Amino acid sequence: MNSGVGPFYDGVAHFFITPEDILIVFCLALFGGLSGKQASRGLVLVLPLAWFIGSAVGRFSDFPALPVFLSGLGILVTGILVATAPAVPTWLPGTLAGVLGFLHGLMNGNALTQSSTLFLAAVGIVSSLVVVALITCAVTATLTQNWQRITARVLGSWGAAIGLLSLAWSLRPEGP
Repeated sequence: MNSGVGPFYDGVAHFFITPEDILIVFCLALFGGLSGKQASRGLVLVLPLAWFIGSAVGRFSDFPALPVFLSGLGILVTGILVATAPAVPTWLPGTLAGVLGFLHGLMNGNALTQSSTLFLAAVGIVSSLVVVALITCAVTATLTQNWQRITARVLGSWGAAIGLLSLAWSLRPEGP
């Protein structure tokens, strides 16, 4: 992504125009919010750090590019967790955010191998995801009425559906 206004804003733009990045952050934040305030705090701390570390590893190592289907699989699993809203330990949303954040950061880092300004682009991406995660976790964690929590779960089911479509699309056979 080259917006012409600098690498930081290129990273911001990259995050908001890459559906698999924004969807995974949104679904993770919904999951964290539905799991409670403590789980949300852990998620918001772990996710940007894992994403940034993954970006650096992907950019500066010879780590092979990850298969595209992992992104759809992550969205599918997280969407199912939001839709079903199981009672989980408070550490699970943060752990899941760490794993998926690292993987998505790794994918971003692999994509930025041609860029000499990875640091600023990664900071732009991470800044954007922090804003989305903070707002989504804060709103979702304060939902108290059943209809509000059901609405969040419906959003998670849509995330699961998009993840399933993305997974199926990435696994389709190439041909005419």
